[in-house]
Amino acid sequence: MAAHEGVNGAAGPDGGFEERVRWLLAVPHVAVFSSVVDDSGTWVRRAEYPEIPGCVVEAPSAVEAADLLEELRVRLIVAGCRDGGPGPLVDRPALPGGTAGLSGLTVEEVVRRL
Repeated sequence: MAAHEGVNGAAGPDGGFEERVRWLLAVPHVAVFSSVVDDSGTWVRRAEYPEIPGCVVEAPSAVEAADLLEELRVRLIVAGCRDGGPGPLVDRPALPGGTAGLSGLTVEEVVRRL
């Protein structure tokens, strides 16, 4: 498997679409949760992966926000790879065994759902 250089030299696969998606889904991203007041004055939980541009959600509970965040992370990674780009690159290796973010699903389970 050939590799390209990512942020700060992080290596990732240069293979096809599915190989890039599998690798990126197995890379751990930092999730940030906070309680904020939305435009209507209601307290909501905001969750984001700051390393993935546009990966921010809001929901009534942290659990709901985590579920929505994970769905959005997968969609953004897949969309980035479909557009021919490398997807969001971070300076850390993919996890062995391929755990897919907050969902607890393996990368194989997530890829089967695509």
